[in-house]
Amino acid sequence: MGFSMIYKISGSITLLLVLLVLGAWNLHTTVCTERTFNASVADVWRVWNDADSIQKWWGPKGYTALVVRNDVREGGSYLWAMKSAQGRMFWSTGTYKEVVANKKLVSTMSFCNESGKTIPGSQVSVPGQWPNEITVIVAFSESEGKARVTVAEVGIPLIVYPLSKIGWAQQFDKIQLLLRDADSSSERLNPVTWFARRQSPPHLRFFANQNWGCIPSCLWRPYRSSCRDPSRTRLLPG
Repeated sequence: MGFSMIYKISGSITLLLVLLVLGAWNLHTTVCTERTFNASVADVWRVWNDADSIQKWWGPKGYTALVVRNDVREGGSYLWAMKSAQGRMFWSTGTYKEVVANKKLVSTMSFCNESGKTIPGSQVSVPGQWPNEITVIVAFSESEGKARVTVAEVGIPLIVYPLSKIGWAQQFDKIQLLLRDADSSSERLNPVTWFARRQSPPHLRFFANQNWGCIPSCLWRPYRSSCRDPSRTRLLPG
């Protein structure tokens, strides 16, 4: 009698788990993830949309990214890919529906091949019953010099909810490192730029704010021959 009851209970639990998995596999939900960065919203917006930066943060830990196209404007499209440690490629594409600089991005996202041709969600070997297209909403805001980013993925399978949360947390970590590295780099000024920024004459301030490439190296190390284009020194104002 005791064993019979145990079998019934275990069978009921197993059936319940199967039903939960099936439901999570077929049901769709919205996943919201947010992070506050110790950076201005303009800097975060730049890292979020710059193709070179996207290649450094797109994809969970252990994945590498490839950005073929990222036309950030209403009606523009993107074509990205992420590569797993096992070498498997995951391509995605979409169209930007709404773009408000430093405030909001709304885009679609679909699975696709390397040429950007969309693939029905039912034909992609990933967990869950994916729709052919989901909507991604990214909101940007700033308070006291810190930027907050909120990502909402609308329409993803319920079963991948925890994976999506983990994936975005890891991507946010990568973005934080990029912002930190950029901030550190901006603080490392060569002597010429440092001197110019501390002076009052307008021509020196003008010089400090320009992107002169190799010119500073030519000036503060005049005897080095490593300057790629010494002729550019003729562009100096003054």
